[in-house]
Amino acid sequence: MPATELVHPTANRHLSVEEYRALQGFAPEYQLCGSIYAQYKQLGNAIPVALGSDCAYPCS
Repeated sequence: MPATELVHPTANRHLSVEEYRALQGFAPEYQLCGSIYAQYKQLGNAIPVALGSDCAYPCS
């Protein structure tokens, strides 16, 4: 089981990698590498796509 505190709002389960990817703003076709644990870790270490864009935009 992944080390996550977010759970599905209507089902008795943790959020899936796909659900975390969507919450972070990554496109559905975005590929994550490694084990399920590694994929959860990649998403946990990522910043949301929109936040990254908003932070980088003033620099350009």
